[in-house]
Amino acid sequence: MSSTESRDKLERIRSAKSGEEDTGDGPEIFTCPVEECSRVVIDNPGNLRNHVRQEVDDAHRGLKLTSSLELVERYKIESDLREQYVEKEKSQQEIADEWGCSRSTIQRWMNRHEISRRSGMGGGANRVEYASFYTETHENGGYEKVGAYDPEKDGMVFTTVHQLVAIAQGEDPEKVFSDGEYQSHHRTGIPWDNRPENVELLTREEHQRAHRLNEWTEEDGFPVLVTQRVQSDAEYHAQWGPGIREPDSDERESVYELGDSWGPGAPISEVS
Repeated sequence: MSSTESRDKLERIRSAKSGEEDTGDGPEIFTCPVEECSRVVIDNPGNLRNHVRQEVDDAHRGLKLTSSLELVERYKIESDLREQYVEKEKSQQEIADEWGCSRSTIQRWMNRHEISRRSGMGGGANRVEYASFYTETHENGGYEKVGAYDPEKDGMVFTTVHQLVAIAQGEDPEKVFSDGEYQSHHRTGIPWDNRPENVELLTREEHQRAHRLNEWTEEDGFPVLVTQRVQSDAEYHAQWGPGIREPDSDERESVYELGDSWGPGAPISEVS
């Protein structure tokens, strides 16, 4: 290549990088379509495709140039996604991390491409099972939650940490997850204080009563809410005989206080 031809190519590259229209004769010039990338190649579009595939910065990550030089996300290309998940046995999260997208995006496109997912016990040596942990904001309750992927529901399933703590202490899981009939209670009233000694399982009535009466004591330097076991109707009638069950003195006092504030009617309790 003569010096004149070299200068002409360099000038054409400079013009392409500055956005000027290429009016020169000779081999075609190709510019990388990725935003903020100024890479220019001459004559061979394959070099530009290799450039996009091999770059590892955030701008190029997870992108690919097709044979027509169309820029697309790699997860939209079935062969690429199938290669990563099926042939290379990478997990959905590993692919998402490598391509700079979310795991849910990989799941969605695997469904579109009809790529079957591995079972929870399967997968190759590189498979990684991910769990998730977070603490709710104060406005949403402030509870610590842990979750894991459920293949049957095709999504994450979460539960509160204090429920798991109650089970770890020997409580019946059917009671812990009884849809409110039994409730796991933080004795200090702090929703993220999940020390085993701070978690106890109460019936819904016992839990509501403790918060309604709002009586506190101290144990080991911590303020704790006073809780008392509430008799079942069968236990009450066995002790006092048949008839309409009367509230005990604490409950009567609470009813009267609420009645003085809000007028007659059944008190409504809200447990935070």
